[in-house]
Amino acid sequence: DPYTSRELTSYCDSAESVAEDACNAASAAQPIWQYNYNHHSRGMVMMDVSRAVTNNAEKLAQLESLVAGKPINDCRIEVLKVAEMFAYYAGWTDKLHGEVIPVPSGHLNYTQREPLGVVFQITPWNAPIFTAGWQIAPAIATGNGVIIKPSELTPVTTVALANIAESAGVPKGLINVLAGLGPTTGQAAIANRHIRKIIFVGSPATGRQVAVSAAQC
Repeated sequence: DPYTSRELTSYCDSAESVAEDACNAASAAQPIWQYNYNHHSRGMVMMDVSRAVTNNAEKLAQLESLVAGKPINDCRIEVLKVAEMFAYYAGWTDKLHGEVIPVPSGHLNYTQREPLGVVFQITPWNAPIFTAGWQIAPAIATGNGVIIKPSELTPVTTVALANIAESAGVPKGLINVLAGLGPTTGQAAIANRHIRKIIFVGSPATGRQVAVSAAQC
């Protein structure tokens, strides 16, 4: 507890073995999310996550205030912002289009957007649930799987958010929270073969753009 210095809870460092399990789970769930859920279906699930966060807003705010030592009013605002993030990016799931590119040869040239696969996200201690929502929502909106490592000081509300998202319909294994230290848990995830991109707060994942020529198909 940042206010009283009293120990609230304890947990084991996830380290390499758990990081491997999490990355395997995300790698298995990501194609299901990409191919078994169309753009509209992903958006509907994300809207359900938004509603679930709203329905649990006060509990999440109280928990955030306790573990992060933040004023409760700030926590209430930030939790509702998380709900807004999922609703906002839900609206983008069916609006990420490619582009037809005019070429002098007469071939049909176009781009299509594809998910990266599994992204690894690192968030800080000072706004754990807010930054978790900021990173998770755009990543899954674009079809990616997520491994997220919150600060070892404040992992609790990120775990709660992932549980709420899964209960709301996000496929099991798509969002994985690694609670642990940077040099052990973080480094193990960074080095994992399934990780396609590493993201720090401030650079949400949007996917990659692939150029396709009809002449090559």
